[in-house]
Amino acid sequence: MSWKDGTEQEAFVRSVAVVFLLRRCMSLEDMIARIVEMDKKARDMTEQAQKNKLDYENQIIAKRESIKNDFLERAKKRIAINQESAQKRADATLQQAEKRNSAIIQKMESDYAQHCDSWVDEIVERVIAE
Repeated sequence: MSWKDGTEQEAFVRSVAVVFLLRRCMSLEDMIARIVEMDKKARDMTEQAQKNKLDYENQIIAKRESIKNDFLERAKKRIAINQESAQKRADATLQQAEKRNSAIIQKMESDYAQHCDSWVDEIVERVIAE
């Protein structure tokens, strides 16, 4: 390539330098755009992770409440069953005690009816003898 004068050569060098700088600037702009894009993606991922975390925490709370309610319901059923069987045992014990007491009362009344006169005579004799 032959140059007519130095100005053509300088113009060419300047235009090459401008193209190089423009490419480099565009490259920097592209890099900045990519950085901004990556930052946005990172923020979006962080936001999604936070949402997922909250969802998981809410699921855990709901599951814990469900387990607690199931446990309480089973406990109430067991208490009702135990209370019913305890009431049956108490009723049976009361019934046995009433039978026993009734038998004792009948025996005492029978003994009183048979021995009333002799007991009264015995009591009177002991009181007078003293």
